[in-house]
Amino acid sequence: MATADFGPKFKTKAVSKTILRDSGNQQKTIVKRSHKPLSSQSTSDVIDTSIKTRPASRKPQVSSCLSSGRTIANSTLHPTDVPRLLTQQLIRPHDSKIRVTNPQRIKSLWKEVMSATRDTESSKYKKRPAGVGRGSSLLSGSIGSEYTTSSARIVYAKPTDKDFRDTQLIPRSISIDLKAPSQGVYAHFGTEEVNGERRSYYKALPRASGSSVWLDVGDQFAREVVREYAYMKACSLCEAEYATYAKETLLKRDARSLEADPTRPWMAERMIELVAKPNKSECWEEPPRILPDVKHKLYNYDIRPDCSYWLSLQAFSPRYKYVVHDHVYVMNKRITCPYFTIEFKRDELTIESAIDQVATASALALYNRYQLKRKRLELGGKEWDEEDVGLMRHYALTFTGDTYTFWCMTPNTNTDRKWAGCQMNKVYKADCSYVEGVVQFADWVNEIHRWGLTVHGPGCEEDIKYCITQASHGIRTSLGLEELAIK
Repeated sequence: MATADFGPKFKTKAVSKTILRDSGNQQKTIVKRSHKPLSSQSTSDVIDTSIKTRPASRKPQVSSCLSSGRTIANSTLHPTDVPRLLTQQLIRPHDSKIRVTNPQRIKSLWKEVMSATRDTESSKYKKRPAGVGRGSSLLSGSIGSEYTTSSARIVYAKPTDKDFRDTQLIPRSISIDLKAPSQGVYAHFGTEEVNGERRSYYKALPRASGSSVWLDVGDQFAREVVREYAYMKACSLCEAEYATYAKETLLKRDARSLEADPTRPWMAERMIELVAKPNKSECWEEPPRILPDVKHKLYNYDIRPDCSYWLSLQAFSPRYKYVVHDHVYVMNKRITCPYFTIEFKRDELTIESAIDQVATASALALYNRYQLKRKRLELGGKEWDEEDVGLMRHYALTFTGDTYTFWCMTPNTNTDRKWAGCQMNKVYKADCSYVEGVVQFADWVNEIHRWGLTVHGPGCEEDIKYCITQASHGIRTSLGLEELAIK
């Protein structure tokens, strides 16, 4: 048997080969393990010259290298690869069927394969230079012409950023008054004080009878709430525990149904962590930057407030409900015009990010309510009056542990009543560690819902109907010609 010289001797288990030829003159190689000592065999017993030299341009086939190792002649390896392969193809004794793998060899082979790949048109632009992407979201920096913001990874601002107010709220002239004195709930809304059973009182109000969000707080209910918050605080429970309890007990929701109610009641839809990013084509715009020279960050408005209340479209007539989205933002064909936003935190250590988050969500909702009113007045050739300005509100609640704070956001306007930012004022702060604190909480929630369903909701509907009647062709609403002239 002729031999091929592959250089220095190497240690391996001896392998013998038998060359067979079938009737079709096809050559087959059978590799047999030999259990002779390594010293009794020479290199010539290992490889037959029937393994011809392959062209150097051919690359190793990984499938052959990772195969069972019992057939070598059929591989496309270069002869110089064979001793290396045989050296690393370790085989257990003949009575074992389990092969011993060689991780280093497998890793090396995969590295060879992957090194042969080439950049595609789509992948070569994903490689960005230093400074593009992470840490480069401030717009005061610049990106080279070869790498635009569409090909670089953009890092958006987050409410948890330490500079969120400076780079996000201040440029939009969104201010927060933390030191405003607390107000009495009925004095704030200008409504009469409710005594006795609150739920029955609110359900008897016009436009509010179809809702079930009202809280009825007796002494027993208030004491149960106090006991629950004392337990959660003593046991250092997580934020989710506080949020879940509040949503189950203190922040009610109305029953939901896909079927339209013929009575068209005003109802509130409570949404959990709803994502509603600005989209100008859908009448949902982010508040503009009032101070363009102030350094700012890009922001995608991925707010996801823990809880928010929107108006249900159940109250709108089916004759024009399908065109409401032409004039105001409609989510999932069923909710519009949010009026109340809630954010939970476990303790006061993270209260600042909670305030910033509800301020951002409130400003987004308030600005689009302002846009609806502005559009309605422009279509009618009217000027803003004090009543119009008084309707521009959005309420918020931050809940940290057992401590709660209610907020009211109102717009700032210049002499021409153009948007000039907004301000979020604290209107009441207390906690649920005592009975009266729970009663006050319930009263504020009830009055916010009353305002949302009996003032905010009908006001939005009136503006929407006016816009539909003036801007659409042949779509009827309940507004008559005389009413249009007056309004």
